Amino acid sequence: MSIKQVYFSILDSVVGDMTARFRGINLALLGAVESLMTSSKAFMQPAAVKPLADLLQLQSETLEAELNVGADFLQKKLSSHSTLETVTKEMPQFKDAFPNMYSLYAAAVSTAMCENSFSTVTRILQPRR
Repeated sequence: MSIKQVYFSILDSVVGDMTARFRGINLALLGAVESLMTSSKAFMQPAAVKPLADLLQLQSETLEAELNVGADFLQKKLSSHSTLETVTKEMPQFKDAFPNMYSLYAAAVSTAMCENSFSTVTRILQPRR
C-alpha cells in the first residue's frame, strides 16, 4: 500500500467521522449552544435556541418572552466577548427572573463538559497513532 493510499484512507475515515458527528440534530444543537454566546449574531434568538429548548421540553411562549427581555438585559450586563462559561456563572443570580434561560445555559455547559470528559477518556484509552 502506497503512502498516497494510506493518506486518502485516513482522510476518508476522518471525513466520515466528522460527517457522522456533525449532522442533523447534533448540528442544530451546536448552533443552539452557539446562540447562547453574547458574541453570536443569533444571540438569544428564539429560532436559534429552539433545538435545545425542545430537547429540554421548555414552553416556547414563556421562553420567547424571556429571551426578548433577557437578551437585552444580558447584553447590557455582560461584555460582548463573554464566554459561555462566564455567562453561565452569572446566570444563577438571575434564575428567578429567567428560569428558562437559566435551564438553557445549565444544559449547554453541562453537555459541553460531559462531551469534553468523554473525549479525554477516549484519548486516554486509545493508543496514539
